[in-house]
Amino acid sequence: MTPLKLNKALSKRERGVTLIELLIAVAIGSFILLGLTTLASSSSRNERELSRSARQLDNARYALQIMGDDIKLAGFFGAQYNLGDPTAAALNVCDTPPTTVEMAVPILGANNLAADPTAGTCAALGAFVAGTDAVSVRRAASFSYLPAALVADSAAEDNWYVQTHPNANPLLREGDNAGDFTYTFLGGNIAPARKYLNNIYYVANYTNTPGDGIPALRRVVFDEGDYDTDEVIAEGVENMQIQYGFDTDDDGVANEFHADPTTLSTPPTNTTELAEAWATVVNVRIFLLVRNTETSQGHTSAKSFNLGGVAVAAANDGFKRNVYTTTVRVVNVSNRRGTVIDP
Repeated sequence: MTPLKLNKALSKRERGVTLIELLIAVAIGSFILLGLTTLASSSSRNERELSRSARQLDNARYALQIMGDDIKLAGFFGAQYNLGDPTAAALNVCDTPPTTVEMAVPILGANNLAADPTAGTCAALGAFVAGTDAVSVRRAASFSYLPAALVADSAAEDNWYVQTHPNANPLLREGDNAGDFTYTFLGGNIAPARKYLNNIYYVANYTNTPGDGIPALRRVVFDEGDYDTDEVIAEGVENMQIQYGFDTDDDGVANEFHADPTTLSTPPTNTTELAEAWATVVNVRIFLLVRNTETSQGHTSAKSFNLGGVAVAAANDGFKRNVYTTTVRVVNVSNRRGTVIDP
């Protein structure tokens, strides 16, 4: 091979890519990179949305479970069967002992709370959301004490306890007055005492600190003689509406569902009749409007909701929402309906 032919062959093998070929390769690579980036971003966004939806569902389930379990036990007072006659004194959601009338009304609702808590039903409810409902659940704790142990326990002196007996009116006393618990069963065994509970569920416009912007289902607990304990149950709950099943014929089964007794087919005409109507609640139907705690990109929140006949307009704020509902039987009340045992 001549030197000239050899140089031509070497020049052909050493020739690089042209500018056009390089631009085409860069463009193809850019499209591939863009596709991979879009896929990764979409996958990450979908994962975040699934996580938000799962948290929303968990919050709703937990809120309904906590409320449902408490409502099922409403009206439990140990050995007590006849809870006495309801009176108007039981109509304060945040009522404080010492009276026994709270036992006669185990479930008490506050419909469409006013904007000012001090002018509404209960000043202890804090920064509640106006137009939502609250419900008071009254019962005794399942755990029991011997009265002598309460007298000796300084930590119990500010709490209220109830001692019940099948054939006597219930006794309600502070822990340091538990020596007044004198009921005994056949055989001389002292009747146990149980802590008196009044748990009030409501919707607040904050979760952890006022002004954090995350609504929540909260619970005010009657503890140490007052309603100082205000705890969060589930975040993201921004509306609660409740319907109550009223047993109007004393058979333990609800005949009518209403937000309060004033819309019954035969409504109460005075406060005593109103308390008597509340004492007939054998079912509680709960509607919760629960939102995500974070906004979703591109979501317009244009959907309106109906919570048991209460319309909630579209928020248009980017939060995804859903309505969750359940109906709970008030076991202790419905089991007592139709039978009265005189003390």
